[in-house]
Amino acid sequence: MSTDKTVAGYYDAWNRHDPDAIADFFNKNANYSDPSAGKAVTPIALVEYAKTMFSAFPDYTLQISAVSKVDDNKYVVEYHIIGANTGPLPETPPSNKKVFVQAVDIIELENGKITTIRGFFDRLTMAEQLGWIQE
Repeated sequence: MSTDKTVAGYYDAWNRHDPDAIADFFNKNANYSDPSAGKAVTPIALVEYAKTMFSAFPDYTLQISAVSKVDDNKYVVEYHIIGANTGPLPETPPSNKKVFVQAVDIIELENGKITTIRGFFDRLTMAEQLGWIQE
């Protein structure tokens, strides 16, 4: 599988709400991190993280706005996280509010598999949109 297809397939798996398919795009020693996942997690832990997000946001969608290929094994992907929080998050009841939050992933690959994703998104905007804090 080409690296371009790996990157596209990874986001497609998120949008299909398929945690096992998400994990399949990673090599066995890979790690993933973003502001809500906390420290870098393994693909196995990412499966549980994805299930939590899909439960909390049943219409969870990642809308890609740009993909920049840095080199054959590194990509920067800009996207929006979109969804309505109708299910609980850990220690937080559903807000029944929608989010539309800008995000960026830096993806590194090796032999057509993801080795690292470092994700970044605007936690403050997400917290405001969910009603957890006031603007």
